[in-house]
Order: sequence, then C-alpha cells, then structure tokens
Amino acid sequence: MILIREMRSEDLAFVSKIEEQSFTHPWTKEQFQSELNTAHAWSYVALYNKMIVGYIVFWNVYDEIEIGVIAVLETHRNKQIGQRLLHTAIAQKPTSIFLEVSDKNDVAQTFYISQGFQEIHRRRSYYKDGTDAIIMKKSF
Repeated sequence: MILIREMRSEDLAFVSKIEEQSFTHPWTKEQFQSELNTAHAWSYVALYNKMIVGYIVFWNVYDEIEIGVIAVLETHRNKQIGQRLLHTAIAQKPTSIFLEVSDKNDVAQTFYISQGFQEIHRRRSYYKDGTDAIIMKKSF
C-alpha cells in the first residue's frame, strides 16, 4: 500500500539519494530544505512499506501550479506512484499545471503526455550540458 504524506526534514537524506539516481541535474539537499521552509511550496513523499519511494515538490501560485520536481525510485516505477504524487497537485484544483523536463528524459516525457500534458515551449540549451528544457502544461 502506498501512503502519501508531507515531506519532512528527516526525509531529505533518502529523497536526495533518489534525486541523484533520477536526474542528471539533481537538486541538492539544501534546495529541498529551502522548499520545506517556503510558504507557497508543497512537498510530499510516497511511502511503500514505510520506505520513501518517491516525492514531489510544487508551487501553488494563485490558480496555477508549477512542479519543481517529481521522482519515483526506479524499482518502484510503473506502479502508479507518479500518478498518485501528481494528484497531490491536481487536488489543489488549479486551472493549469506547468513543468519542465529535459529533452533527453524520454521516460518522464512519456509519463507527462500520458497524464494530459502538452509541450508548449522549449528553452534551448537550458541545462549545463546543453540539452533543452521542454516546458509542458496541463489545463483543467
């Protein structure tokens, strides 16, 4: 059974490990901590048998949400954990949700498209390695 709860400071060591395994340009533990202390930031973890297997951080500004990061431990992907985490943002009842994803991250792009997101813009050579950032949006 998957449990979704708010992220806590004591979660950050494991969250950071998942982050480093999941992304070429990972957030630091300090960035996650900063978001825990930000009033308009929402941070959640997904637990399976009391083990953190995924997380999401998003910002709720007026009626829009921007997802800063979402990740699921590779061994627990394709088990609807990403969908459950995404639904914590959808539950805020925004008019739209935005996110950015590396053009090299085909797995994430496929997931977002399956959840109703569409590409709306590209930031050329956005990342340090020269890859593009794809800006995606889901409207309600």
